[in-house]
Amino acid sequence: MSDEGFLAASRSGILLLDGAMGTQLMAAGASERDRMEWNVSHPDVVERLLREYVDAGSDVIETNTFAATRQQLARCGHGDRVAEIAEAATRVARRAADGKAFVAACVGPTGELPEPYGDLKPEAAVGIFAEQIEAHAAAGVDLVLLETFIALEELEPAVSAAKRAAPDVPLAATMSFDRGAHTSFGVDGETAASRLVELGCNIVGANCAYGDELVSVMAAMRAAVDVPLLCQPNAGLPQLVDGETVFAAQPGEFAELAKRLKDVGVTLFGGCCGTTPAHIRALAQAVRTPSGR
Repeated sequence: MSDEGFLAASRSGILLLDGAMGTQLMAAGASERDRMEWNVSHPDVVERLLREYVDAGSDVIETNTFAATRQQLARCGHGDRVAEIAEAATRVARRAADGKAFVAACVGPTGELPEPYGDLKPEAAVGIFAEQIEAHAAAGVDLVLLETFIALEELEPAVSAAKRAAPDVPLAATMSFDRGAHTSFGVDGETAASRLVELGCNIVGANCAYGDELVSVMAAMRAAVDVPLLCQPNAGLPQLVDGETVFAAQPGEFAELAKRLKDVGVTLFGGCCGTTPAHIRALAQAVRTPSGR
């Protein structure tokens, strides 16, 4: 990775993020309950999986902390280990990056419904997100990535927390769109992008979706804002096979979608559910310029 900062790199051309981590960890033997804790107990496995993404072409790898807020960890019996797990995950990612990739602090939703849909108050949400982000910032990350949010009422406090806990770290935020190019709470791409940029996000986008509607969402974002756009599709639409959710899009099919996303203005690409290093390798071949950017 060059000496230029992440923001400069994000504005200069194509950047690739990594792919799915949860499914990779579970294939390696982790349980749903302990995937975040493996940053501490099995750091060598987490590092190996992240390194595979770097070898596949990822310019940015995410910490294994999507479900590492206090609320999410408490459901797994680790609620008092937020800082420990976030810091360990950041160190592991740094080792895996080995100077060849940027490191993003991955921060997902709390799993609770925000007001007015549920009981999570904005001020409480800010504190929850700030706790995790502060630990990442202390350990050293190149950006904070808030991902897979479906309600602006929860994402806005997360943005505020990042601005408070890591004011000098670039901030990216993505939402998940699935219902007629809207999130489950009715947010469209234009509204999401405009609001997130207004709040100070440096990069905006979408993840955990697939297909024509995702292309439409990203096109609407491009028309609404003038910041780099990030998109992390799933490996196809979810299918139920023998009682398990499967994402069946092969790397080539995934790469073809990426070409369409590039055509509407996306410059940062990665993968979400079901994606593997093979998907990222195909992605690199599909969207990079001849110079590698």
